[in-house]
Amino acid sequence: MKITDHIDLLYPNKEARERAERRRIQMRDSGSLFIKDLMLEDIKNFITLTGSEKLLALCEELSDDIPTIEYRLDCLEDHLNNPDLADSFRKVITELSVSLVSNDNEDVGAFYDVKQKMDELDGFLTSIAAINGIYKRIGTTLKSQAMRGMFEFFLALPESDDYKEIAKTLTELQGTFAKTIRSVKVGINFDANMNPDSAGLLEVGYDKIYPKGNILEKIVYGVQKNKETFSGEEHLNSLTRHTPADIDTALFRELTEYTNVFAKRISETLKSYRSSFFSDIKEIERQLDLYEGVANFIKGVRAHGMKMCRPKILPASERRTVLNGAYDLVFYKEMVMRDPSAVLTDKIKTNDITLDDSARLYMVTGANNGGKTTFARACAICQVLAQAGLFVPAEYAELSVCDNIFTHFPRDEEAGIDTSRFTNEIKDLKVIAQNMTKHSLVILNESLQSTTPEECLEIAKIHTELFAAAGVRGLYVTHLTGLYKAFEELNKKDYPTKLDSLVSVAGEGDERLYKIVRQPPSGESLAMSIYKKFGATLDDIKSGDVNG
Repeated sequence: MKITDHIDLLYPNKEARERAERRRIQMRDSGSLFIKDLMLEDIKNFITLTGSEKLLALCEELSDDIPTIEYRLDCLEDHLNNPDLADSFRKVITELSVSLVSNDNEDVGAFYDVKQKMDELDGFLTSIAAINGIYKRIGTTLKSQAMRGMFEFFLALPESDDYKEIAKTLTELQGTFAKTIRSVKVGINFDANMNPDSAGLLEVGYDKIYPKGNILEKIVYGVQKNKETFSGEEHLNSLTRHTPADIDTALFRELTEYTNVFAKRISETLKSYRSSFFSDIKEIERQLDLYEGVANFIKGVRAHGMKMCRPKILPASERRTVLNGAYDLVFYKEMVMRDPSAVLTDKIKTNDITLDDSARLYMVTGANNGGKTTFARACAICQVLAQAGLFVPAEYAELSVCDNIFTHFPRDEEAGIDTSRFTNEIKDLKVIAQNMTKHSLVILNESLQSTTPEECLEIAKIHTELFAAAGVRGLYVTHLTGLYKAFEELNKKDYPTKLDSLVSVAGEGDERLYKIVRQPPSGESLAMSIYKKFGATLDDIKSGDVNG
């Protein structure tokens, strides 16, 4: 039995899981690099250590199935609002896993090993009872279909035939093992030549069988009346009596082999019971780890004075993005690593953005080191986390699902013929153009900067028109401020995406404010202010003989 055949915390039904499998293949084949460019590998463990791989898998999936996304968001809210899910339920699931995921490949050497496996299965029954007790405490507070379904699954188990059979068998076995087995009767068959041919266990006894002895021994040792006795010599087991090995007989060796076979039979029966339940218990643990980890992360973010919100998920057809108070989780991580106890409200600047009919693609210009890349990455990470079914780093968010996120960030130049940075950029942008649709999100970060400014500007105009004609949403971080002059003509062409400008503004004395404002570009990147602060001057040139 698989729990996920009945209830899955990530997908509301079998059809949703199958759709997700197709989606993963589609995303893998699309050539999108958003996981790398948005540095999601770098922050997955920061968000949740135990659930990091599951988190990354959901980001890579980039689900566009709104019922699945809402299903996950509801489940996450339950984990945020019900501490008992982490404090009690998750612990019981761990105990349940331990009781079910036994090492069935180990040899069963004696009834002691069988007793251990019985205890493991008894732990299973105890865990089910504990889960039902937790539901009585918090069941009415659960809102998500996922968590209600999980508890309903466990509540129904005691009524199943398999569960009843396990409980009955364990009760009988425990009754037997509760008594001290002191002896067994073994029947041995011989062939015509009186060679032992076969043997079988006849009876389990709870009293020892005593040596028959002679009259003197009966008087001296007081063998009790009505106690069964051996008809021949009593052989002693050197292992239990700590006597020389030559007292061992084939009887004990044969009996040991037989009891081991019998123990293995009981073990196999218990194994079949165990395998009939929850073959995918580890998958459920991973799903719970994801939700618990993300819920704890959100609480931590809020403790640092920052916001995380449940996004409002819109249909792809609306092609709309609204983010208020958004910020970059990569930068947030850096700040927390510097000072884990800091309140970051005044240290991390948040920004707003709307992508809709008035403008869906913005060029982003302004001061160097003014937060342009951080802003673009923040917007894209919000989109990824929303479609993963998780909260986003913003005060408020409305996001239409997109079919893909295409990113283009600066890369190291490769060596070889026809592999210049400019050549690679053009090839990368062509792949994006061939795969994007009106439901795609495109994030370009300082693309087309590796040839002459005049040529870069002309090629940027070509690609900007391609984006407008395709109808994408997106941001283009660039220093090509002259590109804005082309927007008026492009917007007259009635393309499905309108173009506009955002600027990272500076304060007095070129102070970086890290605020992104909708306005025409200023034509200045304020690079000179950075140079004055960090660059070389004549004073840095050493005079005199360099060898002196």
